Amino acid sequence: MDANHREMFYKLLLETYMEKQQTIVIATHLIEEIANLIEEIIILKNGKVIVNQPIEDILAAGYSVSGLAKDIDTYCEGKHVLGYDVLGGLKIAYIMGEVDKTSLKDTMEINPLNLQKLFVELTKKEGEI
Repeated sequence: MDANHREMFYKLLLETYMEKQQTIVIATHLIEEIANLIEEIIILKNGKVIVNQPIEDILAAGYSVSGLAKDIDTYCEGKHVLGYDVLGGLKIAYIMGEVDKTSLKDTMEINPLNLQKLFVELTKKEGEI
């Protein structure tokens, strides 16, 4: 569907759900488009369920931290890092766990983990860039 028809579909989906709450299964690759519509998420990798949780729980369990690559590398030691993005001397780490505010430098920024990035990091293949 094109963007306009997807918007119409999501609106109708919400209206239907509000009239009669029910389980609705949505399979999509347009993750950020539906992030605000869903309550629970199931993520499959290689035919196995790797996530089966309420959206707010899984998103609350992770965050991203960005800054100078050397500072991010130091910060990430001993943490559950899902993956990294690097651009020049800057780096973003995607982490599951509590924010360690004691190890943060003023030049580092913490942001909530978005659903699409979480999905990408959890499902990418070993060694995939």
